[in-house]
Amino acid sequence: MPLILLDFDGTITQSDSINSLVHSAITNSPTLSHDPGAASQAWAFIVNAWLADLEAHVAAYSPPAESRTTAEEELVYLESLEALEKASVARVEKAGLFAGLTEKKLEELGKEVVAKGEVRLRKGFEELMKEIGQRGLGVGVVSVNWSEGWVRGAVGTEVEGVVNSIGEDGRLKGPDVEGFGRDRMMLTAGDKVEAARGLVKRNGGGKWMYVGDSTTDLGCLLEADVGVVMGDRESSKLLQMLGRVGFEVPRVEERMEAQGLVWARDFEEVLRCGVLDWLRD
Repeated sequence: MPLILLDFDGTITQSDSINSLVHSAITNSPTLSHDPGAASQAWAFIVNAWLADLEAHVAAYSPPAESRTTAEEELVYLESLEALEKASVARVEKAGLFAGLTEKKLEELGKEVVAKGEVRLRKGFEELMKEIGQRGLGVGVVSVNWSEGWVRGAVGTEVEGVVNSIGEDGRLKGPDVEGFGRDRMMLTAGDKVEAARGLVKRNGGGKWMYVGDSTTDLGCLLEADVGVVMGDRESSKLLQMLGRVGFEVPRVEERMEAQGLVWARDFEEVLRCGVLDWLRD
């Protein structure tokens, strides 16, 4: 069965939702809500520590970005970020930002922030889901977000999710797909490829499309039969990186071949240009 796999943050949503996830958790935490200011300071420390680690890593990494001219070199660099992500997760767990919250509660909070407009879904997403359902296509979300419940609540429809999750003890664990679990989270571009392969296999193989907006989506976009980069030509770091490593990525309305990479600003463009037709076997 043909399958459409979607990234969540910045793809289904208009922007990253991690800050909203954390602040919702702090506000509703049975252990932190009595002193949300201290918890918010802890989160600010975690963000700043990650940014400092990233800056140091980029400065020390060789070859530097301007000298990386192939997708293979870029994928190796992206995997080198795993230690930074693991360190950040350890800080989150140590701060107890999610302790006492169930995935069911986080699902409710995901629904709430979308209903309030605090997290906005990208234009055309609901129409895309309806079209997928009418065509009988498979659909799934592959995301390095920390909470499967949060993603499920925000999406607001039943999709197969391959997303990390949070235990009530506040510890983070990997998604329910082969190769991941309590001892291994999904953190990197390579992890997303492995998880996507597992989901495609679980759905019987066949053609698949991947839609993503960030460099963490690179491997999936290149491996899928159809890869859709979501974003604006002028501001997309992913499109800039793809250009640097030798890919010309046309706008979705300019490509006629039913394969390869295209870019679109929103899901309305994806539907209008008949991209789902490309998945016909």
